[in-house]
Amino acid sequence: DKVCTYLRRVASLWRLSLPKVTPKEALESVKEIGEELNIHGKNLYMPIRAALTGKLEGPELYKIITLMDNKTIISRLFNASGTGS
Repeated sequence: DKVCTYLRRVASLWRLSLPKVTPKEALESVKEIGEELNIHGKNLYMPIRAALTGKLEGPELYKIITLMDNKTIISRLFNASGTGS
């Protein structure tokens, strides 16, 4: 499924930024992967927000990323993609 592929790609890329992906890196990579997979608008950010917070609405993605540690972010993205970390 496209969303699972998207979440796996984001998690894999962000794992390379350990110990901490910056909000700028995160948003740039999300846009780049979204373009490759033809995912745009709310469909670009909502799956990540849902994976990280369990909610479809909330603070802007960069705020969530700033507050969470990278290992938790990556683990939640992989888990939401169905592959685990």
